Amino acid sequence: MAPNGYPAYDGATYPSRNVKNVQLYKNTGDTTCWYEYQNDSFLVHHMLDFGTNSKPVFYDFNGDGLMDIVVGTYGYFDSFLNPQYMATLAYYQNTGTATQPKYTEVTTDLDSFSRYGLLGLSQAFGDLNGDGKPDMLLGDLYGNLYYFQNEGTGGVSSYPSMTSASYFHITVNLFAAPFIYDVNGDSLPDLVIGCSDGTLSYYWNFGTKTNPQFSVDSVITNFGHVNVTPYGQAYGYSAPYIFKDNTGTLKLLVGSQSGTVYEYNINPSQLRNANDTFALIDSNYLGRSVGENATISIADINSDGLNEYLMGTATGGIMMYSDSLWDPGTVLSTNDIPQPKGQLYIYPNPAKDYFICTFDNTTFINPKTEVFNLLGQQLYPETQLTSGTIEVNSNNLSSGFYVVRITDAGKTYTGKVILSK
Repeated sequence: MAPNGYPAYDGATYPSRNVKNVQLYKNTGDTTCWYEYQNDSFLVHHMLDFGTNSKPVFYDFNGDGLMDIVVGTYGYFDSFLNPQYMATLAYYQNTGTATQPKYTEVTTDLDSFSRYGLLGLSQAFGDLNGDGKPDMLLGDLYGNLYYFQNEGTGGVSSYPSMTSASYFHITVNLFAAPFIYDVNGDSLPDLVIGCSDGTLSYYWNFGTKTNPQFSVDSVITNFGHVNVTPYGQAYGYSAPYIFKDNTGTLKLLVGSQSGTVYEYNINPSQLRNANDTFALIDSNYLGRSVGENATISIADINSDGLNEYLMGTATGGIMMYSDSLWDPGTVLSTNDIPQPKGQLYIYPNPAKDYFICTFDNTTFINPKTEVFNLLGQQLYPETQLTSGTIEVNSNNLSSGFYVVRITDAGKTYTGKVILSK
């Protein structure tokens, strides 16, 4: 059993548990129902779970040239707290190589950020004071910005204390989602900030490299006339990401409450005029929805010249997509989440139109493949055996959670897959 509720900010009567929240009770009786508690993380014990509103970003935290991952959270439920959620930052170090990334959990409370008692963290990194070290801005549930100067040495980041609790007195609507980028090309980092109403605020930096200056009097509060709030709804939860594509075009991606990522072109001549509108290129940049409250971060983490897309979502997990089909040997993993014995390895996962089933070094010979939904109903997708691995055509299956069972040579293998259409 699991709770069916939302954090208090969404109007829930009572806060609900958002981690370790799928409890399994096994019927151990012979002729009568006698249920015994087994664990509190059924089906999700091997997944990364950050509770509610995960915000993962690629960031080289330790300065070794490999992209690490830092994840912001709304807050983990704790019945002893008031309010009953504790927001933290989690840090996963890339302990692999430039072509074979591997992620190891270092901490789920980076620099003890839980001590600040904030909620709804959204982090952004960039050198704001010109010392060559990326500083950090945190946006929170209430629309505030908190500045942390990077005090690290030798390329390793460190944010031991809060430098400013109200960065240039900037506030936006609920759920501030900052992004640091030199938007106007003057070599000074600017701020673009998303929020719950689905719009963006643009603060241009009119200071110097070592002395940034932002003003609440010069902000463009409807930047590019971007608004990702779905028609008929009150919230959009915009989360910006800005980069230049391989043609040099300045791109603006905006995660949204609907779960999709919007794509816009930024025209440099339209940055100071509040009446200008950015061209909407695509309202579903990745061709799929990750649920609600999507966020996005981009990097090439395996040095193949193609991008990987790191996605956050309201349900607290993280998802990764890529412009290339990774080799099975290039699998993201965390040291503290071992592969369960006797369980299939299924990739890509989440999947869309197909997924591949393998098991360690086993080569399937004459397998029987069965696919079940969570109601226990068996489905019959097309399968194909190729070079000892099984490819399942999931094009006609709906989005959701499925169990896969394969029987071959007298042995049975089971696994789970999520389909996201």
